[in-house]
Amino acid sequence: MVFSNMKSTAKWFSLVACGLVASMAFAQTPENVTVNNNDAFPDFTKIGNNSSTPAKTTPTTTPSSTKPSSTPSSSTPSSSTSGGAIKIEKAENFSDIPPDADAPLDGIVEKKTILDKQVLPWEPVRESDIMWSKTVWRVIDIREKLNLPFIYPEENFFSILMKGVQDSTSGIKAYKPDNDKFQYRLTSQEAANIGSRVDTIQQVDPITYETKLKIVVNKINSDDIKRYRIKEQWFFDRQYSTLKVRILGI
Repeated sequence: MVFSNMKSTAKWFSLVACGLVASMAFAQTPENVTVNNNDAFPDFTKIGNNSSTPAKTTPTTTPSSTKPSSTPSSSTPSSSTSGGAIKIEKAENFSDIPPDADAPLDGIVEKKTILDKQVLPWEPVRESDIMWSKTVWRVIDIREKLNLPFIYPEENFFSILMKGVQDSTSGIKAYKPDNDKFQYRLTSQEAANIGSRVDTIQQVDPITYETKLKIVVNKINSDDIKRYRIKEQWFFDRQYSTLKVRILGI
């Protein structure tokens, strides 16, 4: 009797479980679902076109009696280069007009720290304190990432040196490259000609076919200078027990 009751109870529970599973499956089945195409992620490559096929343009025919215009069309230079890369040219002022004194400030504050900074002289060193010394010529390649400040876009290092040599109050002196001891100083005219080179070329006269010599002055482009040679003196100071270095010249 007990066994028959347990069997009927299990049968009843199984029927209830099947009914629950069927009701859940029926509830999850959507009815009359409409798909909204606006909910899909838009294809931005097809914006402006009704189809993926590009629109065909019908060429317009020009009558044979119409003469082409003799005026050449002016071409506008493009700032983009091949490969999609955009090349930004450096803004330069090729005119003789000086910069505007009332020009707006390009930044937050006016940078005067470097201009107002005073160069301190070397501390005196006694000859008896120099235990060891050695002269080293160091080559600085400005194409390396660490030396990029030498090619500052607004004014590179060579332009600053040239202005300092031509200005007698700057304290920068130029010497002849005959030896590396900096003994023979250049004159004012020779210092002014450092940034230029005089060459003699042969030029043929197109009328008389005679060969003539022509003097051409070629100015040195500061952007073409890639390396500097610096003369240094390394020494050991016995008083402070340190290894020091002094830059003697460039």
